[in-house]
Formats: sequence, structure tokens, C-alpha cells
Amino acid sequence: MFLCLQDNGLPVFTAGMNPLPTFGGQNENDVVSIVQPEPPAVPAVPAPPVKAPVLKKVNKRKAEKVEEGPYIKKPPNAFMLFLKEHRKSAEEDLGVRTSAVVNKFLGERWKSLPAEDKDQYNTEAKRCALLHLEQNPDWTNRKNYAKKRRLTRRVGVSTC
Repeated sequence: MFLCLQDNGLPVFTAGMNPLPTFGGQNENDVVSIVQPEPPAVPAVPAPPVKAPVLKKVNKRKAEKVEEGPYIKKPPNAFMLFLKEHRKSAEEDLGVRTSAVVNKFLGERWKSLPAEDKDQYNTEAKRCALLHLEQNPDWTNRKNYAKKRRLTRRVGVSTC
């Protein structure tokens, strides 16, 4: 392979023994030969990228819950029963389905509710709590919520 220079000064690679002369000369001084290394016999295959080992943290709480069995929800309180009953009508009244807006609206409605109406939901919540106790005699609030609460308190405490 040879490198020749054209009239405009740009290099041109040509194959063969006698490339076209440049700058109007007929001598071999105008021609520059480029020596390329021989290609390897076996084409080089790029090695697959090496992945660093990933250490997975074992979440002890999840491991404990799997051993304990299925997750058991808390029994609903009076306000949760009120929310459940009035959510659809509040969504229709507001024309919005986002829970933050609906919950705020129903929270204000709950605060303005007379005590007699709240008593209806309180008695229903007590009934649900008793039913929950019968169905899950070994269940305690501590098993499901104590560790989570303790962790969130530590995050919020300042050391100053």
C-alpha cells in the first residue's frame, strides 16, 4: 500500500507497485510507502466484561417474616372505617381520585362530625378488634410495628 499526495495536497492510499505521480514528478520521491503489521492468525475476540461480585445484604426482618407466616394487618380504627365507607362518595363530590386530596377532605369531615355519629364508628372498630383477636390470638402490635417504629425514631433524633 502506498501513500500518494494529490495536486491539492490531500493524501491518497493506493495499492500496487507504481502509483500515480504527484506534483507532476515521475520519480519515486513522491511516493511514501506505509508498512502495516501483519494481522494475527486468529481474530481477537473481546473478553466479556468482568463483573465485580455483588454482596447482597440479608434483610433479617424479611427472613423473620417469611418464617413467621403471612403478614397480618392491624384491625381498622374508627377513622379508617369512616374512610372506607365515604371514599367513593367523596371522590365523586370532588371529581378527583388522588388519595391525598380525598383523605384531607374526609379528615376535615371527620373532625366536624358530631360525637354521636363517631360513636357508631367507634363501636364498629371495637367489634373489628375483637373479631381480629379471635382470628389471630398470637398477634401483637409489637411483632409487626415495633422494629419499624424504633428505626424511624433513630433517624429523626439529632445528636446535638
